[in-house]
Amino acid sequence: FTAMAMRKIGSSAPAATDDAMSAAKSAILGKMDEAIAGVSVTSTTNYSQAAGKIAANYAQRVPVGNLTPRIRGIATEIGQSVGGKSIPLSMLKTWRTDIGKLTTSPDGPTREAAHALRQLIDGMTDRALIAAGRSADIPALSAAREQYRNYLAIVDAISKAGPDAAVGILSPDRLRSAIVRTQGKSSYVTGGGTDLGQLAKAGAGVLDTAPTVLPGGARSIPSLAYGALGAGGFYAGGPAGAVAALAAPA
Repeated sequence: FTAMAMRKIGSSAPAATDDAMSAAKSAILGKMDEAIAGVSVTSTTNYSQAAGKIAANYAQRVPVGNLTPRIRGIATEIGQSVGGKSIPLSMLKTWRTDIGKLTTSPDGPTREAAHALRQLIDGMTDRALIAAGRSADIPALSAAREQYRNYLAIVDAISKAGPDAAVGILSPDRLRSAIVRTQGKSSYVTGGGTDLGQLAKAGAGVLDTAPTVLPGGARSIPSLAYGALGAGGFYAGGPAGAVAALAAPA
């Protein structure tokens, strides 16, 4: 399951180890930077107003003492870029990094505001590519964005305590929770998120959370064990073989 999840961030590593995650992050960010290299990204009054509305809505939903200033900060910076000023690549990278951190916030409104700002900035970038006659680069950028969103979810899931996480092994339940946080509850529930969400759903439906204590420290996944035995029996001896295999002691 972990190896399949790692494929969603372009990695062939079997586990989400430090080295594997670092290499995947560098490759993804490289693709994103390459896709928009040489393109002048600018804001407009519409984008500025939309960013301001996101920040204002966020401020209304969160007590003053719990507000994250960076939400308003990014909205302000988008507004300051109106008037044909090209947004430096360094600024886009800063927004990307800061928003990535905000999407893992324990506060729901903060995460939602971060998701909204990310969609807004993605729209600005796509608009710039189209204006530059480089629409062909949009699919590559979209793919890299999806990998980055998956990367953030895996980082969130693997950073939790536990022996499996310590060695880079993902739990379907933890990954599913991380995807809800980093990609948004609405996107996950409606299937509007990345395909990593579909993998997490499928994994959670098959792989139960392992018991904390079992004799000898062994793990038992009956549904998979019997399924594998049945499949093996079928290919070895047809339906009769499958029945025999399922009847055999586990």
